[in-house]
Amino acid sequence: MRDDPVIKRIREVRSRISEEHGHDTTRLIRHYQEMEKKTVRKFFRRSIREDRAA
Repeated sequence: MRDDPVIKRIREVRSRISEEHGHDTTRLIRHYQEMEKKTVRKFFRRSIREDRAA
């Protein structure tokens, strides 16, 4: 299978975003929830638990 430049770029961006949030799942979810507020597209169906706040 040949390397797809679009997929490669998506992976690079996803990796950079994860790194910016310390590869912390809770912080990543919060980041995407903030992005979600700015768009009509829904990324997640449920909220993360507040007791996991960083």
